Amino acid sequence: MRILLPNYMTLSKLGHICTHVGRSRLAWVGLASLVACSSGLRSTSGSPAADSGAASTGTPGSGLSGQSGATSSGTGSGLSGQGASGYGEDSGANPSAASSTGTGGGPPDSGSGGTASGSGNSGSAPANDAGSDGSGAGGNASDAEVAASSDGSLESACGDAVVCDDFESYTSPTNLTPWVLTMANASLMIDSTHVYSGKQAVKFTINAGANNAAQMTRSGAPLFPVAQDELWGRMMVYMTNLPAAGVHYDNIQGDPGTTMTPQYRIGGMGTILLNYQPNDCYDHPSNPMPHDMWTCWQWVFDGSANTIEFYIGGQLQAKVVSTGGGCTEGPAGTVWTAPTFGAVRLGWVNYQATTAVVDMWIDDVALGGDAMIACPAMPATAR
Repeated sequence: MRILLPNYMTLSKLGHICTHVGRSRLAWVGLASLVACSSGLRSTSGSPAADSGAASTGTPGSGLSGQSGATSSGTGSGLSGQGASGYGEDSGANPSAASSTGTGGGPPDSGSGGTASGSGNSGSAPANDAGSDGSGAGGNASDAEVAASSDGSLESACGDAVVCDDFESYTSPTNLTPWVLTMANASLMIDSTHVYSGKQAVKFTINAGANNAAQMTRSGAPLFPVAQDELWGRMMVYMTNLPAAGVHYDNIQGDPGTTMTPQYRIGGMGTILLNYQPNDCYDHPSNPMPHDMWTCWQWVFDGSANTIEFYIGGQLQAKVVSTGGGCTEGPAGTVWTAPTFGAVRLGWVNYQATTAVVDMWIDDVALGGDAMIACPAMPATAR
């Protein structure tokens, strides 16, 4: 069935019913077309990676409730989350940018970045760093530099990560270069409502409806290519008003960058969900997706072993090695053959309709390296 739309988008396929739940989804492709497909998603391509390195302050606090790990303390009853009531996974293409801001990094340079004229630490950029030197009070660091708080807690928590961003150096709420921002019926900006460390985090606001996206993407050098095709990552996450169990959403995606498949995904659908394209394969454990609190997300996409591992506060939540729980397209035993990773996308994409606004904050992102990246201790200023 073909439906005529405005000249910037064409609807070429509509209403395919997913085998598990029986729902369809629209998926945006680029800025020029809109395709409806039964299931699945594709993400937009990214841009060269870069990172800020501004100093931030804060003292370690009591740690996350229920979180384990050497870098935090405190006890609690564990994570709260939503229960699942059935599931059905999706294939197809990600909503692409209805509007995009930001450009992919600056020209490569081999100089040192970020000299501080005020308080705080200034960093020096790696020789293969992409970006330009920063200056100013407190020091704006050049791309891909490991940022350190005044007591060094963020730097030490980032380990050997290539990208380590606490979002303190950004002076414009909507210019997060070298991150590339992608939005469809959603917004993404620097915000101070909820922060883990320092005074700023990134806020994603996703309006009610289907096929919405708010993502920040890193691709290319110096983050990629990753050694042995292993992409390690860590970020602090705060989410509110999560949708009902019938809505599939992604928060982390990894793919070649130049194309949208194969793609590894971490997100939720009532409970935590791992997803793979093509063939819309899934693994859907009963572990709840935490919300209304800061939690530490850690993951590895291991292309050498076709493996996804997802941790919260150092505790394994979901894992797939080669095959998951099933596939809605193709054989259930489809191997989750990994791509050569060239991009990572953080934020939110949902495919079925939500009924209310979802808010999400991300802080203290660390990417790259060759091992699990530790969770930073919670500062007393976290809110």
